[in-house]
Amino acid sequence: MSLSASGGTGLGWVPTPILDDCPYDGQPDEGTDPTMTVDQAEGPLAGLLVADFSRILAGPYATMLLADMGAEVVKVEGPGGDDTRTWQPPVRDGISTYYLSVNRNKRSVALDLRDPGDLAALNHRHETGRGQHVEISLLASAMSGLVNQTGAFVAGGVVPFRMGNSHPSLFPYEPLPCADGELIITAGNDIQFRKLAQVLGLPDLPDDPRFGRNEDRTANRDQLRPLLVERLRTRPKMEWFRELTGAGVPCGPINTIDQGVAFADEVGLDPVVVVGKGDEAIPLVRHPITFSATPAGYRLPPPSLDQHGDEIRRWLAEPEEER
Repeated sequence: MSLSASGGTGLGWVPTPILDDCPYDGQPDEGTDPTMTVDQAEGPLAGLLVADFSRILAGPYATMLLADMGAEVVKVEGPGGDDTRTWQPPVRDGISTYYLSVNRNKRSVALDLRDPGDLAALNHRHETGRGQHVEISLLASAMSGLVNQTGAFVAGGVVPFRMGNSHPSLFPYEPLPCADGELIITAGNDIQFRKLAQVLGLPDLPDDPRFGRNEDRTANRDQLRPLLVERLRTRPKMEWFRELTGAGVPCGPINTIDQGVAFADEVGLDPVVVVGKGDEAIPLVRHPITFSATPAGYRLPPPSLDQHGDEIRRWLAEPEEER
């Protein structure tokens, strides 16, 4: 089976054989972990072929995640290529990092869908099976992703308003200032709030009727916030972070991107992988999902425009019985 992605977010299932005439030996290079340069797909989606007609961000990001999990992804581009190829700066070796960040593990073919030869080949592939069109609009996704916010209106008739980084239903659940910066503290229940109060040296706070339950703390956040901030400002954010997490209170420092990558590395997430080798080697962000038995792979660096065009056109033109 294969999954074809068209437009920004349209998807369709089409039965088709796997593209298997790649110019790679399919064997892992020795001593390259975590760098992976092989083309033999492994992972939970190995054996799935994806025709990716999407561009810019949402579609290419989704298909990159599929490719990381073993799917064979063919990036179908117009003659001018994906728009993000020209979205720069920043660049790496003259190539847009925006494009690089969402297009690894793919092959590229440039097709002019107004050209009769290209259309004939695509039509032949279409004749081999039937599928369905799955449409995912950005608006529908946004409304679904807002979950409790849209639910507040749909189920409760409450129109959410701007609160910055605060939470409408919980407190504390927002960035709070420390001696050297802000720390996001999320005491999501009464037990966590009592632990927070203990660490801050305010053990009697949970017994105050204004702050005993979450409903009380949320209603009286303007009275509670300055009491918490007064204590938090006495020490640096990382000192509070280590002590609070040790006590079981969810929290985290607000980092710049470089600090965030360093922090992810510090806590063992190994956030950066190198895809490709030699001049093609590119450091990119690791796939976000960890599989114990079928981990994500990093076989191919982001392709240049039409890099695999000849190979894919030959494959499209082959009669079904010869594959």
